[in-house]
Amino acid sequence: MTRDHDQVQALFAALNLGYQASVLNVSRADVALVQANAEQVLDHDDPAFLAVNRFATDYELAVMDPATDLPRIGEALRKAIQLALQPDPPGLDRRDIHG
Repeated sequence: MTRDHDQVQALFAALNLGYQASVLNVSRADVALVQANAEQVLDHDDPAFLAVNRFATDYELAVMDPATDLPRIGEALRKAIQLALQPDPPGLDRRDIHG
């Protein structure tokens, strides 16, 4: 998938949020900002958008045990965003290579 500058910027902000969650340094305002940015620039069926929204929901539930839950949901967000940042392999449309 080819992404424009604003989308890549939103993905890196989400990746940063995932890392911040891993060290228990994330606030509701941080989550709301990243979620609003993702909502503006990403398609609503984009797996990265869904991962950001899942993180925001899980963040609200993580208040009960943040030391355990925040690193876990941060890691899930980072993995999803890292996948979203991977470029499409060249020649993906070629049947002689990929069948």
